Amino acid sequence: LVGEDQAGLAVGAAWLHLSRGKESVACRLDHPDGLAVLDGLLRRADILIDGLGLDVLAGYGLPYAAIQEMFPALVIVPAKWFSG
Repeated sequence: LVGEDQAGLAVGAAWLHLSRGKESVACRLDHPDGLAVLDGLLRRADILIDGLGLDVLAGYGLPYAAIQEMFPALVIVPAKWFSG
C-alpha cells in the first residue's frame, strides 16, 4: 500500500496510476433523480462499462434495447466480473 484514494481508502501503486484523473459517481437507480443523473451521464458518454449486468438495468426500466435506441453511438461493455 502506497497511498489513499479520494475517499481516503488505502490503495496500491497500480491503482493510483490507473485511476489518475478519473472520477466516479454513484446514483440510486431506484430514485427518479438517480435515473436523471444516469441519463445526463449517458448523453455525454462514449462508453458504458456495465458492472451490474444488463438484466439489472432492465429491472430499473432500462433494457438494453432502450439504451441502444436512446444512445445509438454508445458502446456498452459488459464487465460483470466487477460485481462479484
